[in-house]
Amino acid sequence: MTTNRPSLLPANATWFESTMEQVLAARLTRLEVAADALATLWNPWACPAEYLPWLAWELSVPYWRTEWPEEFKRTLIGDAPAINARRGFVDGIERGLSAIGLKMEITLWHEMEPAGIPGTFRAVLRANDNRLLDRDSVTDAQAMVIATKRQSQHPEFWAAADIDGEMAMAPVATVTVMPKLTGTTDLNGLRMPIKVACAAQAFAGLTTYLMEAS
Repeated sequence: MTTNRPSLLPANATWFESTMEQVLAARLTRLEVAADALATLWNPWACPAEYLPWLAWELSVPYWRTEWPEEFKRTLIGDAPAINARRGFVDGIERGLSAIGLKMEITLWHEMEPAGIPGTFRAVLRANDNRLLDRDSVTDAQAMVIATKRQSQHPEFWAAADIDGEMAMAPVATVTVMPKLTGTTDLNGLRMPIKVACAAQAFAGLTTYLMEAS
């Protein structure tokens, strides 16, 4: 590999010294190129797509799915420090949702009319404000809220849609005391992980609601 580095050797340098200088200069150039490439690995917008999961892990991204579009992944990684700094607060939850193309209206228990159960909050997923509401988007919304809320908080999930100028709402897997999302449970006679059961119940409730509303 040739380099454009000026020689630092005197005019009477030996052949061996000149050769060693060229070899070391070529190696130094390769190291500089590698260092530049390494710097891009920490940039969510320049990092090669195949390394995004590792960058997400390093920056403690709260929730991750390999099936997401690349734009969602890069935005979520870029927002991860801000999300983690505000984890447990409404704006932290909302920022996590926004990074993956979702929006929920969050109302804390003391802001409800009438006041709700202390420690709870209502999270409303509006069909008109979000990407297509399907199994994945509902699961993403619930998982992101659970991942970014405080452990002492217990969400009540609702779905809403503007139908002919009127806002219709229905509960989706309403939770009074959020169970620990580990272990297994029974759903319709099938034994499955609690996380999967919660997502299945949420999707079933939303599907029923949308069918009735239409």
